[in-house]
Amino acid sequence: MRTGSGFVDDDGYLNASAKKTAALENAEVIAVRKRFPDPKNCAELEGTMQAIDAYIESIDKARLTARGAAQKNQANAQSKAAGIRRSELVRISSILGCNVQRAEAEAAAQAAELREVTESVKAVKGAGGSRTMDYVIYGVVGIAVLGVIYLVARRA
Repeated sequence: MRTGSGFVDDDGYLNASAKKTAALENAEVIAVRKRFPDPKNCAELEGTMQAIDAYIESIDKARLTARGAAQKNQANAQSKAAGIRRSELVRISSILGCNVQRAEAEAAAQAAELREVTESVKAVKGAGGSRTMDYVIYGVVGIAVLGVIYLVARRA
């Protein structure tokens, strides 16, 4: 099949209105970028990612109920534009280092929890607990330490 400007590629399965489809997709990409602007920090990025995920879900529902070629083309263009924007936001996330910040915050929270456990161990030990109770407490603290190490290693 041949369009006005050349042959149609097999991957796109374009028809004679390929220019209209491309223009619609470009307009949708611009609209989605306006709706979900670039975030300035990781907290804003997290909210934007949740919002775009909800938007993609609503588009997918609309695609299932679309009637007629025009509605299906519109829904497909919106879905493609939202996917493009989501991939841009993932790239922004890696540039801002949000995953590293989130992992550091979780490690700090786990370290604080570990400190609380060791303080409680010291308090129980100072109260004159039995030798068996000491071993149980050391075992619990050891398991907690291994859990923290496992989670930090898994995130890295």
